[in-house]
Amino acid sequence: MKHTIPFTKRILALALTLVLVFSLTGCCGYKITTELKSDGTSTMTFKYLYEKSFYDEMATSGTSTSSSPLTSGDFTQSTETIGKYTYYAFSRDFSFSSYDELKNFLCDLDSYKNAMKKNSKNPSSYDDALSTAIFSDVTVNESLFKATLSTTTKEAGMELAFGADEDDLSDISNYNEYYQNEMGVRMDFSLTFPSAPTASNGTISGNTVTWDLAGLSSSNMLIAEVGGSLISSDTTAPVIKGVKNGAVYKKVKIASASDNVCVQSFTVNGQNQGNSDIMLGLKGDGKYKLVATDIAGNVTTCTVTIDMKKPSIKGAKSGKTYKKNVTLKFKDKSGIQKITVNGKKIKKCSSKKFTKSGKYKVKVTDKAGNTSTMIFSIKKK
Repeated sequence: MKHTIPFTKRILALALTLVLVFSLTGCCGYKITTELKSDGTSTMTFKYLYEKSFYDEMATSGTSTSSSPLTSGDFTQSTETIGKYTYYAFSRDFSFSSYDELKNFLCDLDSYKNAMKKNSKNPSSYDDALSTAIFSDVTVNESLFKATLSTTTKEAGMELAFGADEDDLSDISNYNEYYQNEMGVRMDFSLTFPSAPTASNGTISGNTVTWDLAGLSSSNMLIAEVGGSLISSDTTAPVIKGVKNGAVYKKVKIASASDNVCVQSFTVNGQNQGNSDIMLGLKGDGKYKLVATDIAGNVTTCTVTIDMKKPSIKGAKSGKTYKKNVTLKFKDKSGIQKITVNGKKIKKCSSKKFTKSGKYKVKVTDKAGNTSTMIFSIKKK
C-alpha cells in the first residue's frame, strides 16, 4: 500500500512540540518522569533531548543556540544514550504542591511558562520559546491518569524538520515505531503512582507506567488507572467515521476513529499510521481495510474502495459513424452500476452489440458514481 495520508509525519510534532520552539530541528524529543505522592504533591524531571551529532553539526554550521533557554543556565546538560542514538539532555526538576498544579503545568500554557520562568536566569526568553502546552487535556489523581497530547503544532514544524516531501513508508507497519527507532525522535513519559496501576495503554512495572512514541495510541492518549473499571469494563467497540463499510467512493475520503475510552490503534491494510485521521485514496485507487482497536481490545472493521477512474468503453470512438455492427465492451475496477442507451436503462452487462442504423448515446456509470459517455452512429447501406 502506498503512503495514504499527507500528514503522516505530523505525528512527529507531538514529540517536537516543545523542541521546535527552541529553534532547533531534527532528531529530538523529550523525556518526562513524574512521581505522584500519596499526600497529593508530585515531582517531575523534564528533559529536552537533541541527538548529539545533529546538535553539534548545528553549532559548527553557525546556527546559534546561545539564545535558547536551554543553554541559559536553567537546565543541567548531560548526554544520554537511548537505543542507537546519543542525545544531549537538558534537564530540569519541578515540584508541585497539588495534583491540580501538576495538571495545569501539563495542559495550560500560562502555567507551563510560569513554572519555567520561576527561578529562571532569563525569564523573558520563554515568552517566545514556548507556544503550546504538552497536553490538551489532563485528568490526574492517585487512581487515574488520562491525558491527550497537544496537537496544536501538527500543522507546523514538519516542513522545517523534514522538508515538504513525503517518504514512501509502504514497507513500514508502525509509523511511530519507525520515527522513534529509525529517525531518533523521542517522546518518553513515565508516571509513578502511590499504588500499583491495574490497567494502562503504557507499560506497567511496579507502581510505574511508561509510554513512548512507538507505542503511542492513535488517539494520542496516555491512560492508566489504579483499581478502577474504566478500562476493564469497556465492552463498547470503536466507531469509524467518514466512510461506510462496503462503500465505493469516487474521491479522496478522510476516515477517523473514536472510542468512549481510548482508540489504541487505527490501521489501514495492516499499517498503524499513528493518526486518528486517515486520508484514503490520496495516491490512487484501491481497497482499504480499516481496523480500529480500543484499549480494552474491542475491534471495529470497515472495508471501503476508492475508485476515481471512469469506466472503460471500448469498441468505438466517440463522434464516429460506422457502416457495420458495433460491439461495445464495458469494464470498471469497482464494477458497473448502470448502463443507458439513448437515455433508457438497459441490463448490466460487459458488452453490448448494436446492429441497427441510428445514433447512439451510451452512458456507463460505475459503483463509485463515475460516468463515461460514448456517442456514435451506425449508417448501413
